[in-house]
Amino acid sequence: MKKFFGLVLIVVFVVGFGAFAAVGPTSAQTLSWDFQCHTHTHPWLDQLTDDEIRAQYEMVNDAFTAHGLATPEHTAYPGGRTDHKGRVKGITAEYRLSGRVVWGYMSTFPIEDWYTLRAAQLKSKTKMSDIQGWIDDCVADNALLVILTHDVKANPTGYGCTPETLHAALDYALGKENAGLLEVVTLTEAYDYWSTAQEGAAMVVFTFDDCWVTDYENVYPIFKDHGVAGTSYLITAAIENVEWDDTEDRLTWAMIDDMVNWV
Repeated sequence: MKKFFGLVLIVVFVVGFGAFAAVGPTSAQTLSWDFQCHTHTHPWLDQLTDDEIRAQYEMVNDAFTAHGLATPEHTAYPGGRTDHKGRVKGITAEYRLSGRVVWGYMSTFPIEDWYTLRAAQLKSKTKMSDIQGWIDDCVADNALLVILTHDVKANPTGYGCTPETLHAALDYALGKENAGLLEVVTLTEAYDYWSTAQEGAAMVVFTFDDCWVTDYENVYPIFKDHGVAGTSYLITAAIENVEWDDTEDRLTWAMIDDMVNWV
């Protein structure tokens, strides 16, 4: 799980009364960005029929496999919306291992409901002191902290942030990692540990919604420079689709391929 350059390393982290082993890739070239599902067209799932929800996931699966990607295992609900009766979560469970919402900020051991996976929203007006507080709490509680944002650029939307803010947040998290207090991981890596864990372990996941082109232009270079990967949730219908209003502002499949292959 840990990522080091030019060597193979097995590290055992002792947390509380137990331990877990993290096996690192052999080089930077073995790193890969984590791509997951944000549905096909980004509808409010609670307003769809059961068959329409299933169609959303099946179209995402088809798009991923058509472009040489593994079928995604995790999803982020558009708008963080599910439904009170659990219908959306139940259908999601047929296709995915987790469903991320947009509230709740972090999860502590044990995670009993992977289909209400909590997340902290990093927005344009989020203060750095708040972000540091999230990370400090993650360490204190041996928790899983999923940070979500959207477009990352100089003048972001209200749901995005600047590259400087993201870089500062990543640097703060990596400072804690270098001190042996937490790990910065992808959502896939976090699930692999937490879904079978015997105890909590402090982990931070940076996630990016809506497949904005800034994932490639601004986010990926920052993370690549630090030798860590994040997770992007894709709206597959927005990618290279001339019928999509702002497809030019979204990732292309070639960009996604570069990020998967750590180019």
